Amino acid sequence: PGVAVAFIYRANLFVGAFIAGALTALTIGFVARTGKVKEDTAIGVVFIGAFALGVLIISTTHSYSLDLTHILFGNLLAVSDEDLLTIAIVAVVVLTLIFALYKEWILLSFDKTHGESIGLPMGALNNLMLVMIALTIVVSMRVVGNVLSVAMLITPAATAYLVTKSVPRMMLVAASLGAFSSVAGLLASYHANVASGPAIVLV
Repeated sequence: PGVAVAFIYRANLFVGAFIAGALTALTIGFVARTGKVKEDTAIGVVFIGAFALGVLIISTTHSYSLDLTHILFGNLLAVSDEDLLTIAIVAVVVLTLIFALYKEWILLSFDKTHGESIGLPMGALNNLMLVMIALTIVVSMRVVGNVLSVAMLITPAATAYLVTKSVPRMMLVAASLGAFSSVAGLLASYHANVASGPAIVLV
């Protein structure tokens, strides 16, 4: 919805996307903590709801199909120097937080109860992680779009989970797979004359 509103009013797409993304992430955390559903279910319900609202807002514009295509599937060739700078800044912020709070992330992922018992603010850490995920999705939207950015976030990590048992190696393998897929998918899309975003995700 943030992208849709920013697009209609010719505002900064990144700012609109981040505001909506952060609110969506925090809503997911709230629903998972206070509701009777698990976090993955909360992600599905809230994400799809926000997604539908965004499509609804975009459908009010005259060039509905063209606008929606760019937002949903991205346009790698339209990435500007400003976009690259934004991606670099977000990457530095997210990686800094990952390394600075590495032990806390491990506890949050594998033993939340122990983290709470030693006094760590697990709720705040969970919200911070969700906002970091939202930031990551937002900056990748320009390249692969709203839908495919989620696939790019999940698939390399899921693949790495299958081939290694160490968390640091898992992170390294996932990042390497994501980078390799981006380059290989772009080359494949060029030679096959197909859309770059979907090609990257399929690789």
